[in-house]
Amino acid sequence: MSNLIPPELPGIDLAMGRKFSMGDPALQRKLLGLFYSEHRQDAVRIREALARDDLAAAQSLAHTLKSASGIIGATAIQAAATAMAEEPAEAAGDL
Repeated sequence: MSNLIPPELPGIDLAMGRKFSMGDPALQRKLLGLFYSEHRQDAVRIREALARDDLAAAQSLAHTLKSASGIIGATAIQAAATAMAEEPAEAAGDL
């Protein structure tokens, strides 16, 4: 597998991600892959938690998503997850 990162990824601030990966393209690619594999279903999981009225689970998922998205530079996801972690019932439409 190539360690190259494309020059642009929609929704991802690659420069921010480089800071967290200390400029190491292999580490940045690994972090991007981990984000995809571990968090691609988080919006669904959060919606399911809200449908069950499990605000604690929704907030916990959103808090984890907030941190993970920040590490890779997914700023829009991070903003939505931050809102969800703080006020899950009000932010449900953002996901």
